Amino acid sequence: MRTLILIVALALSGCSALEERPQGSVTFSELGKGQLYGNGAEGIPASPQAIGDPAHWKALLDQMDRVDPQTEGLRGAAIDFSTHMVLAVFDRVRGSGGHRISITKIVDNGTALVVHLETQGPSGMAIQVMNQPYQVVSLPRTDRPIVFR
Repeated sequence: MRTLILIVALALSGCSALEERPQGSVTFSELGKGQLYGNGAEGIPASPQAIGDPAHWKALLDQMDRVDPQTEGLRGAAIDFSTHMVLAVFDRVRGSGGHRISITKIVDNGTALVVHLETQGPSGMAIQVMNQPYQVVSLPRTDRPIVFR
């Protein structure tokens, strides 16, 4: 019996040398959500972006404001890039209002962060206006790959 306990203890102590990575839901905070109205002239493709430093953050905000100032609220966000990062998701340019893109949850699966996205369209008649939905969130900084679904 002592031998079995010793073997289990040695096995467990060896496992503690491995880096433990917590898994589960990742808490994030919405910094902003809205529409760009430049009919794509901002030059932002329909894509997610991970931003980890102030220079890239400022460059994205400047690009979002290229046609119509949209980022006043975002520019006021106090982000400590030593502990946090930003995710920005952009939908494609749409021809009518009522469209949204949202990060519904972020899950740490132990090897990557999986960001779940949802797009929604109008539920009835909608105004005819060229727009590009977006959402911007902050979350704790990570060095793991980020996968968008």
